[in-house]
Amino acid sequence: MPNSLWRKWLCPLLCSLRDGLALLLPSFLVRRLYGPADFAFLVHPRDLHDVERRYPFFRKLSPQVREWVLRYHWPVVLDKISVRDALGRRTTGYLISISLTADQMLPERIVAKKKILRALKLAEKLGCKIVGLGALTASVTKAGTWLVGRTKLALTTGNAYTVAVACGDIEQLIAQLALVDPLIAVVGCYGNIGEALTKILGRRHRLMLIGRASEMLFAFLDRMKGYLDKETMISTDLDALHEADIVITVTNSPSLKLTAEMLKPGAIVYDLAQPPNADHPSFWQSDRVQHLNGGYIQVPGLEMRFDLGLPKGVVFACLAETILQALERDFRHHVGCVDLLHVALTQRWAWRAGFRPALGLPEKERVIPNACERFAHVRGNDTRMA
Repeated sequence: MPNSLWRKWLCPLLCSLRDGLALLLPSFLVRRLYGPADFAFLVHPRDLHDVERRYPFFRKLSPQVREWVLRYHWPVVLDKISVRDALGRRTTGYLISISLTADQMLPERIVAKKKILRALKLAEKLGCKIVGLGALTASVTKAGTWLVGRTKLALTTGNAYTVAVACGDIEQLIAQLALVDPLIAVVGCYGNIGEALTKILGRRHRLMLIGRASEMLFAFLDRMKGYLDKETMISTDLDALHEADIVITVTNSPSLKLTAEMLKPGAIVYDLAQPPNADHPSFWQSDRVQHLNGGYIQVPGLEMRFDLGLPKGVVFACLAETILQALERDFRHHVGCVDLLHVALTQRWAWRAGFRPALGLPEKERVIPNACERFAHVRGNDTRMA
């Protein structure tokens, strides 16, 4: 049998059948079959291309069969994750995926919740004690709060460390470009991560808060009064982004897509959204603006074969927080609104474990700390800049 046939076609299919059987087997047999684990991290395919990459035969199915498979398929184990941190501590976990794409998750919330519960059941059978909610699995479960009481597992959204890394990255960019009083736009401000970013950045910088509904924006602005020490703008119009020096995108909407033309020359887009809000081709076809994917973390001693589309040894901050929680043996829930004290705690955990932020671009291209310097000439030629 050709190796490529086994690797691309038969092995993924047999592993999928094994994962379905695991949901029916007793826990002690499942743990013997898979091996011990401390944590699991839930994900889902961004689009049909992700599914086809894992299961090449999927592209040969009719649209009706595809929809049926995605709707009724059980959760699958994508890979085993092993980490040995800077202190020599070890932890092991599993990357588990449900079968709905990003475009299906929000309109199919009831189906998505059922699939997430089945994935948690699989994690329990695998012996995991902590589960991180990746991508839109947190959004459809009200930042994980809907799951509390429905599982024995400790739950985390990973948002606290994501916020910590984002704030650090933004301050680093401001310092490297020597920006004076920059205007920072937060797109998706009243979401979980957006609110925490507003609370932290609003004490030091001018903010532009972007949301879809004006009523929610005004209510959010009222809630943030104690955290906003500088003049703050609000808008429901993405055209307002043309005034911002830095744009942070952190929405849970796969349909919201920014283009480079919406921003002023020399602006920086820091994309925290998963799926990304700023993956339009215009960002790669022009040096007019700088695009960075945010929330990337270099993890020491990481062993994982599954391709997340990131540089080797790099994971998303939400996954990094789940790993840190397992290393620290913290079996508490970290769901709902982001606790700013927990943001600081995750920073201390990360420093102790040797985890370090890595500003990054997709397609496995590592960005060194001074990557933004090549855009300085663009900013210098724009007389509208502060």
